[in-house]
Amino acid sequence: KRVLELAPRDGEAADALNPKVPENPTEALLRGLSEFAKGGDRRAQLPALERIAKAADAFDELIEAVEAASEEATNDAEAAELLRFVARARPPAAARVHWNDLLAILPADTEALDQLFKILKAEGEARPAAEIARRRAISGPVGPERVERLIEAGRLFEDAGAVDEAVDAFEAALPDARVL
Repeated sequence: KRVLELAPRDGEAADALNPKVPENPTEALLRGLSEFAKGGDRRAQLPALERIAKAADAFDELIEAVEAASEEATNDAEAAELLRFVARARPPAAARVHWNDLLAILPADTEALDQLFKILKAEGEARPAAEIARRRAISGPVGPERVERLIEAGRLFEDAGAVDEAVDAFEAALPDARVL
């Protein structure tokens, strides 16, 4: 019985919908990464390559290939998608740089702002966390969540000794708080 391999072959896109894993995942991954490096629709290839890399116990190699591809992306949408993949796959400390890179492309990206905020807060970096909290508030809709984020930013600025910025954040929350 022939097992359908998911890695791209001779320039064909990966069959991202096929859940089967090839008989020799390491070989399939090498072929797939070779095609991935050539370009094309990398985002379409990722799901199949991810399954194969996990089966080959070579997920780190896939992450490195995706990271390299993100630097060579031909447009912002592709770069953002690839950076998001890498950031999700890396441990928080290593993901931080990728979330920042994603925010350079998409400054109001909710997931990147949320993840970076969690990382900075966990690392005890009050001022950068406060700045991200303020960005999260500004990019979100008016309402209770915005007020909470501005207050949180104010508290973090206060913890960082940035009193003027803390006051600014608290004052920015007032108009929205009055509406509630």
